[in-house]
Amino acid sequence: MRCIGRVRSRVDEGFSLIEVIVAMVIIAAVMATLAGIVVSSLTTITQARQRQTATALATQAIERLRALPYDTISLANASATPDATATYAVLDGGLYYLRTALPNLALEERLIVNGVSGRASDQTVDEVTYRVHSYVSLAPLTAGGQQAFNLTAIVVYTSTVSRGERITAQRSVAFSPSGCLSTAQNPFTAPCQSYFTANAGQALGGITISNPLDSTLPILGFDAAGGTLLELGLAGNSATLLVEQTASGNSGAVTSGARQVAGTQSSTGSVTASAAVDSDPSSTPDQAAVNTTTGQTSSPRILMGTAGSLVATPNTADSGRSAAAVFADGSYCVGVSGTGLATGPDASHLRPCASSHVQPAGSIATMSFLPDSPGGFSSMTIPLVTSAAASTAARAVAALLAAPNTEACTSSGGSGTVGCAYGAAIRSLGTVRIADSTAGAILPAGFDGPGGRGLVQVTGLAETVRTEEGQGARIPQYTRAGSLQVWNGTGYTPVNLADYATPGGVSGSWTIPPTDIVYVAPSSMQLTIRYEGTVTVTRPQQTYTPATRTGNLVADCKAQSCVSQLNGGGSVIMNLSAGVIEGGTEIARFGIAANLGGLIGQATYRAAVDA
Repeated sequence: MRCIGRVRSRVDEGFSLIEVIVAMVIIAAVMATLAGIVVSSLTTITQARQRQTATALATQAIERLRALPYDTISLANASATPDATATYAVLDGGLYYLRTALPNLALEERLIVNGVSGRASDQTVDEVTYRVHSYVSLAPLTAGGQQAFNLTAIVVYTSTVSRGERITAQRSVAFSPSGCLSTAQNPFTAPCQSYFTANAGQALGGITISNPLDSTLPILGFDAAGGTLLELGLAGNSATLLVEQTASGNSGAVTSGARQVAGTQSSTGSVTASAAVDSDPSSTPDQAAVNTTTGQTSSPRILMGTAGSLVATPNTADSGRSAAAVFADGSYCVGVSGTGLATGPDASHLRPCASSHVQPAGSIATMSFLPDSPGGFSSMTIPLVTSAAASTAARAVAALLAAPNTEACTSSGGSGTVGCAYGAAIRSLGTVRIADSTAGAILPAGFDGPGGRGLVQVTGLAETVRTEEGQGARIPQYTRAGSLQVWNGTGYTPVNLADYATPGGVSGSWTIPPTDIVYVAPSSMQLTIRYEGTVTVTRPQQTYTPATRTGNLVADCKAQSCVSQLNGGGSVIMNLSAGVIEGGTEIARFGIAANLGGLIGQATYRAAVDA
């Protein structure tokens, strides 16, 4: 018998176990090496990113210092101390020094301590906290004996990959050979020049009806749609000016209006006109703007409920104008007398200004109660508030003046080349009466009938405010005139509002005792409104710094800004509650809160460091 054998080809042979193990060991060694390289690379990338962040924060700190006015970084504040975390600020012999012993940064320099130097703050980026130090120190005097200033930013941080504390530092120099008046600053810190601000206008006032216990809750008897507020807003206007490196001016005027909140909000009137300009290099040059209120339309705003309706109707024909200009002539810069102001010595050297006015007009603004009950009162209108339109316009102006004017900055020859910040406003109100009565009402003895004084009457309220700082500035002034009559239960307490024009001191307050005004329906059913509350007359609040002035603007307003500020907001404030009683049951209750507003004015001047 013949045996036939099968011959295997070598191509069918596989790896032996030993060969597989050796290959796996080689692969594992290579992968371990690659993993180490990847981890090392990631650590290096993270370290680089953190160094880059620290460098960016240091650059940012330096740029912030260089963007500040020269006097802000160069003038020390004797009462200031460095931050506790500013560890490189060292007190030695009563003086502060910037002292470091860092690699390639060993410093021993006299430190300027103020609001921006000797400061340290923490910033967290990608879960790493960086402490950023900012210092201004004295550099060696120049060959001409002039003082330069070193700017230093130091950033310190630690992280899981930093291998201890890491420090990044940057340095720069601020140098102005002639101080603020130099054009050769190196590198360029922000320009240093005199600083002016002015603003004036009305602190907005208005009269609201709401829940007397919680103004966010519906008003009892007038909550059919969740009614929580009925408001009669008074007209207002303002003007603002800022001059620091660049100039900006803003003005606004708003007419009277009415608003209701009942689930949703609805308003009428309150038409606004505004004007804004600035001299920033990125803006359109030679800016000027004038805008007027258009289309003042007013219709009643109503809250309804089981007790009837509360209705607010504003004036119907108010008008307003706002103007502002970088180079303002008298058509843009209108003073409180209604005439144009000269902002500069001639048409080629005008200064910025903003002004506005509002002229109330039209029918008397009112808030009324229209009862709706089975007693037959549905045809009756009960006056709660009446506010007549003023006969003269309210005006506000904020200006930088560098020329004489008869109404502004008239002290010591008036404003001149240095300039004067001028903020002034004027306003008046028509007669305002709270809780009048109607014909046939049963009134307490001594209470005026329809068209009389009601519970409270304000007549002839007129106010002015004037604030000035700079060349030719006068002391601030607030005036107030008019009369107030407050029901005291048996008669009226007269108040002369001029007695509360002086800033500071004690405000006046008067209490209105519970007072019933009874209305009789054709059915002989009676409806009673029971009022009570308080009336307050506040005095203006004044800030005037420094306390004394020598007339030398450099000495008075160099280390500290000269500020004149008067705030007469809230001249007359009334808070009353009213309960509506029918058949011995209270069917409604509401509060009447009136703030008749007032005037505010402020002017600020600070001299350039080397002016």
